[in-house]
Amino acid sequence: MTTSVQSAAMRRPTRFAAVALVAVALAACESPYVTIAPDVGAGATRLASSEGTATSHLLLAYFIYAPFVPWRWDERQQTAYGTAVTGVPGATALENVTIQENWYYWIVGTSRRLTVRGDAVKR
Repeated sequence: MTTSVQSAAMRRPTRFAAVALVAVALAACESPYVTIAPDVGAGATRLASSEGTATSHLLLAYFIYAPFVPWRWDERQQTAYGTAVTGVPGATALENVTIQENWYYWIVGTSRRLTVRGDAVKR
């Protein structure tokens, strides 16, 4: 009878580890594919190189159950792209687009700065 009690006690950490592993796997984040720059076509006139940035914040990001209070999170791609397009007079779109994201950590959250670079064109 002692061995069955010891055996049950030894299985608890294994079960806990398995449940924790499944919970972490199911909680993984995924986002849909997003097109930042539209197809400009072959007839577009290149005007100049341009760059736009936008910053978003996620407060309380260090706490496991409280990664909330997003600020400017959803519109940062559109803001950075729009800033790059409006930075060149007469531009209507960007082509040859590249993006770069820098993460900054601070005491109660994170900031993410998105930079969109490309050739401003007029269609």
